[in-house]
Amino acid sequence: MSCPSIVVDMLDYLMLDPGHRVLELGAGTGWNAALLTWRVGPGRVVSVEVDDELAQQAKERLDTVGIDAAVVAADGADGWPPGAP
Repeated sequence: MSCPSIVVDMLDYLMLDPGHRVLELGAGTGWNAALLTWRVGPGRVVSVEVDDELAQQAKERLDTVGIDAAVVAADGADGWPPGAP
């Protein structure tokens, strides 16, 4: 996991507003997806993770704390066509 202050700076640079949609590549622990969801709103974040086990763990963590973010096991190089504009 990245240093929390670096994560906060990165998210600040995105200039996200409520209602924006976010595609995150690399779910990791799910922490960043939770922060993104807090900023843009429930159901607005899709996190794509290439590792099936990490994706499952991130989804379980997010579900446990009631965060409505999608975590999918897929190759982020392909984006997430089902959610594309």
